Amino acid sequence: MRCPICGAKLKNEQCPYCKISNKQVIYASGKKAKELIKEKKAEGNVHTSTIMPKDIDKLKVWIFAILGGIFGIDSFYLGRFYKGLYCFLTYVGLYLTSLLKLIADIVSNANMFYVFDLLQSLFTVFGVVSFMMWLVGVINLLTKKYKYLVVLPKESDAQKMYLDELAENQRKAQEKEEKRDRK
Repeated sequence: MRCPICGAKLKNEQCPYCKISNKQVIYASGKKAKELIKEKKAEGNVHTSTIMPKDIDKLKVWIFAILGGIFGIDSFYLGRFYKGLYCFLTYVGLYLTSLLKLIADIVSNANMFYVFDLLQSLFTVFGVVSFMMWLVGVINLLTKKYKYLVVLPKESDAQKMYLDELAENQRKAQEKEEKRDRK
């Protein structure tokens, strides 16, 4: 596990440089990061981590990345609005210029045809870049190197979340055992 702030490997459950604990990394929030980015208050608070935050739905990330990632849907879901907007507008522009080029060809307007042909070529280059970003994102998901935007909790909050999770797991185990005993 690596520190989201400096990238150093965590030793003895803590970053040797930033003093970030592994519990802070494990209980980091992706939803808070998305909210801070929307409110434009992300400076210094939002970091990237290869550990998927617990408050993000893993299945949604996979579906959005594989099926809609080329259009930026996964980027919108994870809070990377500029990347999502770039991908979405690239393909909207590509489809629109293709349609307008077709219309210009039908009405036999050579000047407009060449303008839309030039615009289509430009959006095709943007589309290739967008496709490569999508491909790299899917490969990173498969190799667990995908970077998620996260906000790290305070050490005391991370410790509390850890203890709450332990108590919840013990409660579930006890319920399971009681259910088994009733049978």
